[in-house]
Amino acid sequence: MKEIKERQDTFFSAFEGYIDSINTASFQKQDKTFKKVLFVSVIDTLAKCAYPHKSNAKRFTSFIDKFCQWKHCNKVSLTHLIRLLSIIPDSEFSDLRKYIFSIFDNWHRSIEKDPDLIDIQKLWPKNIEYEQNHPLLKFNAESLTHKWLFYKYRNHLVHGLREPGYGIERKEDTEPFYHTIGVLHEENSFSRELVYPLSFFNCLCRCGFKNLKTYCENNRIDPYESYKETFGTYWIEELN
Repeated sequence: MKEIKERQDTFFSAFEGYIDSINTASFQKQDKTFKKVLFVSVIDTLAKCAYPHKSNAKRFTSFIDKFCQWKHCNKVSLTHLIRLLSIIPDSEFSDLRKYIFSIFDNWHRSIEKDPDLIDIQKLWPKNIEYEQNHPLLKFNAESLTHKWLFYKYRNHLVHGLREPGYGIERKEDTEPFYHTIGVLHEENSFSRELVYPLSFFNCLCRCGFKNLKTYCENNRIDPYESYKETFGTYWIEELN
């Protein structure tokens, strides 16, 4: 047990240092974007400790849900759902449309006011067979939740080195939010942009780190066991 405690201390001390280093780092250009890339890399790595046998997407979203204490992560983004419904005329979605637009009429562009996943799932049509190219083959209600949108954000950062959408954030922003911007060259046209600010990335990292550390200590888990196949001389895991 002493050996596991020592390995836990080494592991979490290292990651605490990584998070502190990201916060104090300074980049000449794209400082915010680069820091977000580093934060999601930390979340990715911590998530593997908690869920070593899940796919990358599943363990990332599961970690956000179970360890990061984001109370709105299972709310469905109203802007994304409305956009989806606008391009899918299927009559099976009539009840969902009626419910969503009743919310939208009194919506104050707050994530807190986004609908809960469970309420959307109750109205989401079941057992529908779609043609091969139907848009809904790639979607379900959960794919529009904030935890999955955060994973999409992560993919834009990691694979494209850019942030999705056209949202504008300020240094003092600490929580996700929506804001409205006008569309260039289109009179009386605007978009509602979803924003996940830098401070929120830091918050998720620190909260996930803290709760994972407690989880490993309470369950006597050696965190290095989740990464043992990545250690070795050879870069191809199967060769070590």
